Amino acid sequence: PERKQIYKALFLNKQDIEIIKQLDKLGVVLEYYVLPNDEKILLNNKIQQLENIVEGKIK
Repeated sequence: PERKQIYKALFLNKQDIEIIKQLDKLGVVLEYYVLPNDEKILLNNKIQQLENIVEGKIK
């Protein structure tokens, strides 16, 4: 399936969201750093927002 751009260099699709959910259940922390300012984004804390973007509910 087509991936939607989430952040500048992060593209996800529904399958990716399901993988993030499964990893979250296993206790795996997924961190994404936005360069150049190194802002850390914990993808686990944004699962619902990421899912809404991928499904086209929000941009």
